[in-house]
Amino acid sequence: MISKGICVYGCNKYKIDNMELKQGENEILVKVVYSSFCRTDIDVLRGSLKQYINGDAKYPIVLGHEWVGVYEECPVTSISILGCLNCDNCKKDMFRFCKNRQELGILNKNGSHSQYLFIRKDFLVPIKSVSLRYCFLEPLSVVIHAVNRLKIFNKKILISGHGNIGKLLESVLKLYGIKYDIYDPNSQKNMFEQFDVVFECSGDSISLNKYLEYPGITIIALGFDYNPI
Repeated sequence: MISKGICVYGCNKYKIDNMELKQGENEILVKVVYSSFCRTDIDVLRGSLKQYINGDAKYPIVLGHEWVGVYEECPVTSISILGCLNCDNCKKDMFRFCKNRQELGILNKNGSHSQYLFIRKDFLVPIKSVSLRYCFLEPLSVVIHAVNRLKIFNKKILISGHGNIGKLLESVLKLYGIKYDIYDPNSQKNMFEQFDVVFECSGDSISLNKYLEYPGITIIALGFDYNPI
């Protein structure tokens, strides 16, 4: 199967190319309509992602994991972490802990910045329409998972970093009716001790180190990719 897509051949080496897509066991063919860029795509391109530094992930790879497409005339997207479906973790739907997992467009699985995509039907998620907005389901699921991990009602919440993830988090907290503040470095210096929970969304190690100086604060790190602390 020949498909045109954005293929990374090595650190900072990429081009739009016609590629031979290989169909894996039990995989079906999906036509990609929309595929959005994520900061992770840049880290894959630069080779700065941990999996590429330690050798777990290999080039070449087609980027992309936030996408919308069509399968049998039905609008679909997918989860991005693809477990083996056989291990104990996968049987508990804990794909991120699968030792044999693939990650779409990141870890040993060609992604969605392509005309077509091979993927197991088990990983597809039906959606209402072929709309670009559904590309945000993947980062939105990350935010909702983070919020649901904590009992944060009646807590003093700080959002640190107001990029795409920070804005999605803000929307989720509003939907849940949870009050929050957004970190402003010009007006909130040395005031971190007043917060119970910090959602660190910037990926900035300096900011993360600041919060670690205050005992008793719960920190959820949603930024990517932090330097060694």
